[in-house]
Amino acid sequence: MQKQSMTTWFLFLLTAVTVASVARQAAADDSVQIRRFALVVGTNNGGPERPRLRFANSDARSFAEVLVELGGVQKRDLLLITDADRSSLVQAFTKMTHMLNDAKAQSYKTEMLFYYSGHSDERGLLLGSEIYTYQEIKQQIQKLPARVRIGVLDSCASGSLVRLKGGKRTAPFLVDASSEVKGVALLTSSSADEVAQESDRVGGSYFTHYLVSGMRGAADENRDGRVTLNESYTYAFDETLHRTADTQAGAQHPNYDFRLAGAGDLVLTDLRSGGAVLLFAPEVEGRIFVRDSEGNLLAEINKKSAYPVKLSVPPGRYEVTIDNQGAMQRGMVRVSSSEPTRVNTKTLAAVAKEKTRSRGNTDEAEGETASGDEPLRYRPFAATIAPGLSTNGRHRVQNSFALNFIGNGAVLSGMEVGAFVNTRSEAARGLQMAGVYNHAGTLHGGQFAMVNTVTSKMVGGQFGFLNISHTSEGAQFSFINLNRDVFWGMQAGFINTTAGMNGSQMGFVNLQTGDMRGYQAGFINMSASQIGVQTGFINVNRYVFTGAQIGFVNLTQSSTGAQVGFINIASGESRGAQIGMVNYAGNGILAPTFWVSDTALFNLALKMGNRYTYGIFGASHHPIGDHPHTGIMAGFGVHLEFHPLWSEIDVVHHWLAPNLAWQFEGLDNISKLRWSLGYRLFDRVSLFVGVSLNNLVSKARTDIALSNGLTFLEYREDHTAYQMSLGFFLGLQWEPKLKQHNTWRGRKYEDSI
Repeated sequence: MQKQSMTTWFLFLLTAVTVASVARQAAADDSVQIRRFALVVGTNNGGPERPRLRFANSDARSFAEVLVELGGVQKRDLLLITDADRSSLVQAFTKMTHMLNDAKAQSYKTEMLFYYSGHSDERGLLLGSEIYTYQEIKQQIQKLPARVRIGVLDSCASGSLVRLKGGKRTAPFLVDASSEVKGVALLTSSSADEVAQESDRVGGSYFTHYLVSGMRGAADENRDGRVTLNESYTYAFDETLHRTADTQAGAQHPNYDFRLAGAGDLVLTDLRSGGAVLLFAPEVEGRIFVRDSEGNLLAEINKKSAYPVKLSVPPGRYEVTIDNQGAMQRGMVRVSSSEPTRVNTKTLAAVAKEKTRSRGNTDEAEGETASGDEPLRYRPFAATIAPGLSTNGRHRVQNSFALNFIGNGAVLSGMEVGAFVNTRSEAARGLQMAGVYNHAGTLHGGQFAMVNTVTSKMVGGQFGFLNISHTSEGAQFSFINLNRDVFWGMQAGFINTTAGMNGSQMGFVNLQTGDMRGYQAGFINMSASQIGVQTGFINVNRYVFTGAQIGFVNLTQSSTGAQVGFINIASGESRGAQIGMVNYAGNGILAPTFWVSDTALFNLALKMGNRYTYGIFGASHHPIGDHPHTGIMAGFGVHLEFHPLWSEIDVVHHWLAPNLAWQFEGLDNISKLRWSLGYRLFDRVSLFVGVSLNNLVSKARTDIALSNGLTFLEYREDHTAYQMSLGFFLGLQWEPKLKQHNTWRGRKYEDSI
């Protein structure tokens, strides 16, 4: 009996210890905070063989914004890269790995989201002229040191990512929102043999548009205030498939490969953490469109009646449109963070459904037709005092000649003269002249005014105080010229700016924020990516420059061409020549150098440049002989690498002064053509020797070399000594490791949005 009692007490004690241990472990796990990271990448450039996308970069920003607002990602833990290339993506993964390891060392539970929007094919991501394969992407995501890794690809044929060996689909759909999920999840916007489509109507790609809409609340199926990975994917799949079913490219099927293990589904966004809420009442039914104050489509919801829907948005003013089987309502609502803004059928006003018209591959790609458009009428002459007071009436009319005070119309085929304003909602073929403002949907001709604008295409010229065009094949001449899309032609004015160009810019200031293949000439030139020439006093390119920069000051992040100027700086990589006095490259030479020579006992200088060319600046002192002297030097050279050997050829000029006087009076200098051979004794220290051809021209001295036996030409004329001799030098060079910047054919990291 006593033995049985002891056994019972022992089992009780063992059970208590076990329960306490489990409780302590659970408490420890609960005390560990979750920290979520995100690497968000976008690029509109898929290479010369593919059309440039319009919304990949903006899609990346939209996804990053919702992660910061609702997804638990702090700005410090977000890497947002637009106009990405392969090198910037590789370095982004490296930086993200370091960030995750740092967080892990601080005992955080880490979760990481990777998002890509841009071009791709069946092989991988197309980053300009480079490719990043799906195998590399999958390996990078899987080896990131995070508890949960999510990859989202919005690009053509991205479904190939989940068809790789080992990409077997598994049943991912779990019912609760536990935080104990581990593993990898991959989402793609299309299957392996489909294109991913973007739309002017939504202002982005279908998949990202509906994914972000879902993350803002449209996908909250169980209405618990949290949107899970399962809910987001299901909503994006259904809406993307529905909206692309009738497009020219055909239906688009998002895909997935979820390998998550644990007790529940992963929460992507918490709607309760947002700044403001739009609450759509139960009686509201139909497709809901929410646009911000600038007209951008923020979210789209396919809402059924009988239950409310919450949409988390930043505080502000929004336009809400509801389309319920053709019956449309619209209104403006102001949303604050104090309490939800309720929207019901009484909040909005009824509006007539807009008539649409097929234009190229935009509206046609969405299955819209022009069957409801009013037919175009022709009237050779029109006179307009103000909108509504016109011989055109309110009809859709084509005119050959128009005389306006403040006039508007549909189509122009001829000439239009206005005292103040001429506007054409469609094409203008001919000439528009106004005192203040001209506008046309498309232009084939010319515009003369203080302000000219074309929102679609221009073939011709714009002449005025301010010119704005969308797509142009012609010339703009003005004080300020602006073009935000593709420009083929020439801009000439005080300030020129464009987003895509194949032509020339000439002005006091030239600004280019997209790709440019052409020529810039002005006092200050600024460009994002350029293939061509920049010529000006100051040339600035923020990203990659392919071509030549010619000016007094040349600045770029990365360069594949030449920089010619007094100051040349490439903060990232330089793969061309830097020809100037002050040269710097992030991957180049910044080397203090000391040597002795036949002309000066002590020489100290700094070499600055890229891996191929450099500038040299320094000072010398020669304390012995009949004519001791000091001097300063400057020169330019070429560097050749044969690791651990290297060789250099340079030209260096010395300005001399007696002893330490530092007063450079009269003619007293020596020029040297030098050749040197160096050997790296250690990782950063080199020993070098060399020979030189010395040329002395001086009124202060007749001899400069230590050994007259090396002199082969010497004479005097007008109290000036000329001497040519062979020389030598021997020295040490220290080469510190330069910081490698995170740029090459792409942007630096944007650490905030």
